[in-house]
Amino acid sequence: ISACLVGSEMCIRDRTYMDAHHQLAMIFWRREDWDTSLLHWQRLLSLDACYEAAHYGIMRCYLQQGKRELALRQFQACSQILHEELQTTPKASIQKLYRSIIG
Repeated sequence: ISACLVGSEMCIRDRTYMDAHHQLAMIFWRREDWDTSLLHWQRLLSLDACYEAAHYGIMRCYLQQGKRELALRQFQACSQILHEELQTTPKASIQKLYRSIIG
């Protein structure tokens, strides 16, 4: 998806699909349905592995479920994919969440 041409019909359709999953993830987050929110975040990552909002959402869901180790692993996965694909590091918000986990 990230390689699609801006303005193309396929890109618009993919972006709409991703936006829908993002909204659904947030709706289920607000309902405290961590499992369903997590599924939508994971679906977003299957479409775009570099989508940092999904990594962040997954980390937060894991934390709400008491799965600290999985949240830490998600941060590592995010860091690795961003480095490999984009030669960059996670945004400040994800790094701040990571630092709050490790204390």
